[in-house]
Amino acid sequence: MSTRLSSDPNLAGLKVTLTIHNATGLIAKDRNMFGKKTSSDPYVKVFYNSESKPIGKTSVKKKTLNPEWEHQIKHILGINDGEKVRHALPTASQMGNVPTLQLVLQDSDKLGNDDNLGQVFVPIILGGMDHQKFQVTTGAPNSKFFCKKAKGEIYISYTVTTLLLPDIVTGNVLPLKMAKNHSKLKVGLGWQVTQRQTPVDLDVSIVAIDTDGKVDMKESVYCKSWCLSLLSSFLIVLTRLTLTLLSYY
Repeated sequence: MSTRLSSDPNLAGLKVTLTIHNATGLIAKDRNMFGKKTSSDPYVKVFYNSESKPIGKTSVKKKTLNPEWEHQIKHILGINDGEKVRHALPTASQMGNVPTLQLVLQDSDKLGNDDNLGQVFVPIILGGMDHQKFQVTTGAPNSKFFCKKAKGEIYISYTVTTLLLPDIVTGNVLPLKMAKNHSKLKVGLGWQVTQRQTPVDLDVSIVAIDTDGKVDMKESVYCKSWCLSLLSSFLIVLTRLTLTLLSYY
């Protein structure tokens, strides 16, 4: 289990909204009828902190070296990575100091593997970026997305929004959004008394687990004074659920 770095008990994470505007002067990978490389079919895949699975990608733009996408990708940073961004200096931009977005440009090929066009690393800072230009680089030699003759520029913007744990009071309803093509939600029930509270009734924490087995803080809630009949309904609907109730008077 990882250690919570946040000193703010209400922090749930950060939401990064990335907009990929366009690129200019990309390298040509596709040949014309005379055998000369004159164009590409570029698109962008985005990775978070160089993870193996992309968090999103743009559409493919046919036969152009100056594609325009205006494509938006959203990603949630957990508590610990969110704290790294929040506590970084405003000028912090060196790789390794803050989480990064890796933008990989590729040429779409129907008859073979897609060709690499270069890549860009974008540091995530709390203030975000507005229509920033990045030089497309080759990447590390022998790396998966290395492109020896990479060139051009890519223009991006992104905003960073602070996510707070929901404050549940009597009468409030917080819907749980299900992931696309998924109909099951794993829920854990428990309770914890915080400082300055007098434990007089059962408190319940509902923790959502996403399809990758990770805690989804955005969908997890902390509730107060839930009735036992509601807990019973959870036991009927959910299977293999262990419920531990502790009472203090």
